Amino acid sequence: DYPSPKYAPRISYLLGQFAQELENWDEAIESYELIIRQYPDSQLAPDAQFKLAQCYEEAGDFDNALEAYVTLAATYPK
Repeated sequence: DYPSPKYAPRISYLLGQFAQELENWDEAIESYELIIRQYPDSQLAPDAQFKLAQCYEEAGDFDNALEAYVTLAATYPK
């Protein structure tokens, strides 16, 4: 509803964390992917990529987890 995206990455990150704590993997993945896709320059993007990989791993989707970890290392080497 608000045109300024200033807090959007932070809100998505927090929603992802809550969903991850509740083991709602699909919702957490969606929140983290939103940050990575729409706010790749955000300082939360590297951590969102890592959390995305964790969610895939915890959900048992090891192929996507591996891909997410490789993307993390390639995109955010530090």
